[in-house]
Amino acid sequence: MWQGWLSGILGVWSIIAAFVLTGSKTGNVINDLILGIVWLIAGFTLTKKWNGWVVGILGVWFIISAFLFPGAAATNFWNDLIVGIVVAVVGFLSLSERKEMQHKTA
Repeated sequence: MWQGWLSGILGVWSIIAAFVLTGSKTGNVINDLILGIVWLIAGFTLTKKWNGWVVGILGVWFIISAFLFPGAAATNFWNDLIVGIVVAVVGFLSLSERKEMQHKTA
């Protein structure tokens, strides 16, 4: 599934971005690291229905968290916002695509 690969790759990016883009805001670094690790694992194993929910909900959290750390660098704000939107869409799309695949095989 392309959604799993994209989510996993964005998880790797989130881990890297935690150190490159965040500046000195510790809460933001920890947030980016934790979400990056979860996306990495859940993304590359996006075979269960609950993985899509986890990825999608954490994408929404990433969008919200972009506004929670105002002291972080502007590049980090935009990174969190854009990555959060992409990951949320990917996670929730994987649910609908999985549903379509189940109907075709039934």
